[in-house]
Amino acid sequence: MGYVQYVDGHDVSELGKAFDLLPGCHVVGTPEKYGEGDDSGGATVVTTGTVGYAVMMKKGHDYVFEVRLDETTMMAYLVAVERGPDGTPLRNLPPAQSVAELNGCLVQGPGVVIAGE
Repeated sequence: MGYVQYVDGHDVSELGKAFDLLPGCHVVGTPEKYGEGDDSGGATVVTTGTVGYAVMMKKGHDYVFEVRLDETTMMAYLVAVERGPDGTPLRNLPPAQSVAELNGCLVQGPGVVIAGE
């Protein structure tokens, strides 16, 4: 859920901010930009670039991808967290280190989006 544009090579932006996936390895890609303007001329836009994650997802767990702001430095950064069935954060998820890592995940993953909210 959250700041997600692609799962297993498919654009999931139309599904909303949260959706269900089968357990297994999934490749998650973030959008290039976070934020948007409004009619009053105000805008907050952060360019993050597309970041890929190879995530072995477990049944009943949540995977949250967010852009956060460091209030000290005013720098934005990406955070990806796996949460257990009770919502407890279990681990931070690192971005993939190589194309081979992403491709390996696609080979072993189910590659199926079940439903969006």
